[in-house]
Amino acid sequence: MANFIQSDFSELLSFIENYNLSMIQGNKDYIEIIKRIHKRYYSLLVLYSEIKHQSPDLPIKNDEGSYDEISNIFWEYLEESISELSTSFFILIHGCYKASKQIIRSALENLFKALGCLENIKIITLKNTYEIIGLASEISFFNKSDFEKNIHIGLKQIYGELCASVHTAKIENMQKVSSLGYFPTVDINLAKEVETVYINVVNYMLSIFSMMFKNSFHKMHHKNKDVVQNSLNKNTLTILYKGEYANN
Repeated sequence: MANFIQSDFSELLSFIENYNLSMIQGNKDYIEIIKRIHKRYYSLLVLYSEIKHQSPDLPIKNDEGSYDEISNIFWEYLEESISELSTSFFILIHGCYKASKQIIRSALENLFKALGCLENIKIITLKNTYEIIGLASEISFFNKSDFEKNIHIGLKQIYGELCASVHTAKIENMQKVSSLGYFPTVDINLAKEVETVYINVVNYMLSIFSMMFKNSFHKMHHKNKDVVQNSLNKNTLTILYKGEYANN
């Protein structure tokens, strides 16, 4: 038995040594998917980095903790959420589609905690995710208008859909992997499914943080601002520049 294990381990080392993604380069459809995701993800990174660098006052309405404590919690959970989106993107490139969705789900949980802690610090102690989502819905940002409310509704809906993938409720949510040699792999249909979820989540996050930190958005370096604006939807841009809502 030991010999079989050692032999398989040797093959694993060889697999690692020779692992590459060259097969992806010739697949134009796959490259386009990666390109579209990268555009949104890079925009989110730029926005996050600019806001963090400017260190604006947070919209904290919470008597249960000090400003510094809540601020640290907010940034920690937000950074973790964005970090998870990075991981999700990375493993999607390799063909780990189900796992990519699972990580997006975790990123959403941390996003809700980051936002919710601004007005109710106990959100980080909750174990039930739907309680977390419900508590996050009560913050002032999500109750400004129907537009902001619909952002929360949209994120909640995406989370619910991802639960089906995480818990493998249906055969179509399964990705059966018999060995590591399965990777890297390309499945355009599965990749497009993840792309849709990923881009929708990032679009919502771009809207949330550009509006929540509107002053910081307008103080961004013009090149960075152009990057972010190019990924924002019409309604968000209208709010940022005119203070009103577009009819769409």
